[in-house]
Amino acid sequence: MAWSNVVFRWSAHARYQDTPPTLADGELGELQADVNGCLKVAVVSTVEPEAAAAVRSIPASGLALTNGVIASAAAELIEVQGHSETNTACYLMFFDSTGAPTLGAVPKQKLRIPADCPMFSSTLNLKPAAYANGIRWGASSTPNTFTQAAVNIYLEAVYR
Repeated sequence: MAWSNVVFRWSAHARYQDTPPTLADGELGELQADVNGCLKVAVVSTVEPEAAAAVRSIPASGLALTNGVIASAAAELIEVQGHSETNTACYLMFFDSTGAPTLGAVPKQKLRIPADCPMFSSTLNLKPAAYANGIRWGASSTPNTFTQAAVNIYLEAVYR
């Protein structure tokens, strides 16, 4: 067997695990894949926000959700990233609300997540959007108004 087959077979694979491993400082870790075999990556923005921003990882418990809270008071949504563990196209919607999104609600912003590319990262038109009441999100199966989608979403949001 050629040395390149040995090296590249080891270095070019990713493993799916329900619970990602916990690594110590300096420890080497394997690449991780989602249930569809897509590589999980963390995209880091090179644009610094104007003011200090908070980052919320949803869910903190490790279980994927279909909707949730980003901020419970007035805030600006700067950036979102994450992935869907479901092979279903959906629309990630953001609402200016303190309550959970209701059927037919119109989002302030939305992001389409295609079925064949479940990873997403967006600066949402490169301009932070102001939410007066709070920022709630939900995964919708329809593009213009909220209809709860049967998807599992991991989301990280940057807001201030």
